[in-house]
Amino acid sequence: MCIRDRLYDQHDNIWANTVGNGLYKISGVSQISSESDQLNFQHYTNTGVNENSLNSDVVTDIHLDREGALWIGSDFGINSYDYKSNSFSTIRINNQIFDKKIMALETDKNGLLWIATIGDGIYVYNKKNNQILNYRAADGLASNACLFTSSAVDKDKLFFGTDAGVQIINTANYSYPKVTVKPDLTKLNVLLSLIHISEPTRPY
Repeated sequence: MCIRDRLYDQHDNIWANTVGNGLYKISGVSQISSESDQLNFQHYTNTGVNENSLNSDVVTDIHLDREGALWIGSDFGINSYDYKSNSFSTIRINNQIFDKKIMALETDKNGLLWIATIGDGIYVYNKKNNQILNYRAADGLASNACLFTSSAVDKDKLFFGTDAGVQIINTANYSYPKVTVKPDLTKLNVLLSLIHISEPTRPY
């Protein structure tokens, strides 16, 4: 079993995701000592019959947003975890499962979830109204192909690795558009930086 990432949450749990073997939660980690003879852990997988289970055993990223909500990216979309019911739900848009292959997840200061995908660019999800926007290379992104677990955040800037370099998005003046069609990304405050020795950095 190969653990890809680990995350500590506000409930004293450590989460560990795998690519092919689902998700693990170890509870009460602050009470674990060298004398502990066993761990209190749960193993979550896709059951195939329970809609409140993980939607896939291929878990590509786990992310805790600024409000403490836990998001799980997979090769079949995104799960959110409900701490009270110890169950998962899958993001649906207009009653359709958002089933993109997720590479990385980050949250901006406004609580918007930025979703990097393997070949469909970057999505921005507004959990308050369950709406989602898609930005692609045609809108100004470096590439539609984002890299596995390649992301970071520094204040107002989000960083996503792509097959064409590092995508830097400045969210300082970003607000979720109140429109029903895809907005023009170039009209937003976005910085694009391509890391290539043979090519200069191109600001947008």
